[in-house]
Amino acid sequence: MAMLFFACVDPQGTYQECNYGAPDIDSCFEALTQLVNTGWQLQRIDLLNAERSLISLPVGAFDGVSLSEPLQALQQEWEQLLKA
Repeated sequence: MAMLFFACVDPQGTYQECNYGAPDIDSCFEALTQLVNTGWQLQRIDLLNAERSLISLPVGAFDGVSLSEPLQALQQEWEQLLKA
């Protein structure tokens, strides 16, 4: 389970503090991408990690372009390195 806590401004200009949980980080990232694509402006993003610590994520990384393919490519690279 992955959990995000984020602050944003919705398309109507209202500031909101939100959270979102999903089975994995990829799903959380896709949810943020979809928000940006529908006019939400992200202000702050924190990811709750396995040790239950918050990790601040760069807001600029969520620009409306899906992160799925780059994350899958990175995963394949480190899996190949682990096999070597």
